[in-house]
Amino acid sequence: MKTAGESNVDRLALLAAKDEEVFAALLKSYEPFIFSRVRKISGRPYIDAHDDLASVGIIAFYDAVRTFDADKGSFLPFAETVIRNRVIDQLRLDARAVPTVPLYEENPEDGTEQVSRMVDLQVYASHGEAQEADMRRMEIAALSVQLEGWGISYAQVYADAPKRESGRAEIRRAVGAIIKNPLYLESVLTKKQLPIHVIEKDLGIPRKKLEKSRRFMVASILIASGDYPILREYLQLDLK
Repeated sequence: MKTAGESNVDRLALLAAKDEEVFAALLKSYEPFIFSRVRKISGRPYIDAHDDLASVGIIAFYDAVRTFDADKGSFLPFAETVIRNRVIDQLRLDARAVPTVPLYEENPEDGTEQVSRMVDLQVYASHGEAQEADMRRMEIAALSVQLEGWGISYAQVYADAPKRESGRAEIRRAVGAIIKNPLYLESVLTKKQLPIHVIEKDLGIPRKKLEKSRRFMVASILIASGDYPILREYLQLDLK
């Protein structure tokens, strides 16, 4: 039987799956829970919102909210399981080394050695994954510095992210309009001002939606206009 506390969290999680403001409040309240679980699973002595694993934990928490079924149990144990699995997957990916396998194999017909294209490709793919993990960490660290200049944390970015694809598509349109207009982009990058009124007028996107996703828009603009190829691809922000 669920306790009163568990039932309350479960209700909030179910509401958060449909209401962005409830999700933002829930994420803010349970950010210490997320970071503590990430710290415990990873073995790292300290985790904050700028850590790449913290981002993994926050995304996992969001996915847990989105997929939670109250009939199958309580939310927090479910969220902890999702976070644990995602962090372990990420640690395995980051730790994956280039396998020590021969680049030549014996030709079964005459016993001579020939280059094994398949082995070559396997080594290259594994090495590429390790390199991408390193690049992703560097991009996250660099973006973190930029976001600090705005007084924005990764947790706030994820809290402001639209939960529906239709909402994300509208924000991509808004970001695209800013990126393609040098005056708008300069205003954002130098004055730290989003042209909300102009975007509302030009694209017909309600101001309320733009305001609710303000910090996500800022991060998206920084990614789309900066040297963040991996994050840009992840967020589908190839808008130039």
